[in-house]
Amino acid sequence: MLLRSLSTELYKGGLMTNQDDSDLFDQKITPEDHETGWIYVLRSRSDSPQVKAIPNLHKIGFTTTTVEERIAGADKQVTYLMAPVEIVAKAKTANLSSHALEQVIHAVFEQARLEIEVTDSNGDRKQATEWFSAPWRAIEHAIQLIASGQIEFYYYNPKTEEMEFRK
Repeated sequence: MLLRSLSTELYKGGLMTNQDDSDLFDQKITPEDHETGWIYVLRSRSDSPQVKAIPNLHKIGFTTTTVEERIAGADKQVTYLMAPVEIVAKAKTANLSSHALEQVIHAVFEQARLEIEVTDSNGDRKQATEWFSAPWRAIEHAIQLIASGQIEFYYYNPKTEEMEFRK
C-alpha cells in the first residue's frame, strides 16, 4: 500500500531523463520543468573480500548535486563502503522528489537490501544500508516500471532475481 500511494504521488507530472549515452529514459527536460536532482545506481570497487563476495551488489541513491560531486571521496565515506565506486546509471529528475523516487526503488528491492558493516577512518564499525544484492537488469526494469506508472503491478522476486507481475 505504501509503495502504491508513494508512487502515485511521485508521478503527478514528474519525469526522469538521461544525461548520458544510455537509453534508460527517452524524456527530455525542458526549460519549463523544475529540476530536482539525480537518481543513481553504483557498483562498489572495494577490495574487501566481504564486499567482493556479494553478488550483484548495487547502491541506489539520490543527490541534489551532480552524481560525480556526490561520490567524490567515496573511499573515505561509510556510505560507499570506504571504497571507490563506479556509476552504473544516473538519471536527472524533474517535477518530482528525487528522495521519494529513491524511497520507491528501495521499497521495491527491500527484500534484497543489505546492511554491510564497514570500519570507518576512526576505526569505528558502522552500517552502510542503501546497498542491494540485485542484478542491474532487475533494477533497470524496476526504474522503467516506475517511470511508466506500472510498478504497482510488479514486485521483485529475490529467488528469480527478476521483476515479476503480481497475480
